[in-house]
Amino acid sequence: MVKFKSARIDDLTKYSHVMIMVVAAFILFHLSWPSEAYAGDFPPPALAEKLALLAGPDATRCDDAGDAENEILFQCAEHAIASSQPFSVAIRLTGTDTTYWSAAAGSQDGSLWEVIYDTNPSGLIADTPWLKSQRCKELRFNLARFPYILCVPWV
Repeated sequence: MVKFKSARIDDLTKYSHVMIMVVAAFILFHLSWPSEAYAGDFPPPALAEKLALLAGPDATRCDDAGDAENEILFQCAEHAIASSQPFSVAIRLTGTDTTYWSAAAGSQDGSLWEVIYDTNPSGLIADTPWLKSQRCKELRFNLARFPYILCVPWV
């Protein structure tokens, strides 16, 4: 019985260097996380560029208010739509393993777009962020339920 226990301890010491290397790789991976996995107060660069492309250079950026309440951001977007003005708006939602951005844009020609940016779509540690957009017939803003920005698609 004693021999069995010491064999298990030998097995642990034999593989301890592998465990140390795995932990070190995990730490290095997080220290070198790509800049696209941005979790700041403003949209990450890929999302900001997409919104600027869709809305155009003269668009009202409703999220320029920084830490303004989301309701104020949505009122800005609704006013822009009602006034036929180009705009963009983005709100950040933070989960346990991802930062998710729900965004919308309206262009000078009246086109409406929903844009979604997710830093970790599958929930895996080494996932690549994705950016999706779709043209909408109508946009609905509602903080009472998710998704807060709802695209009514063209059918």
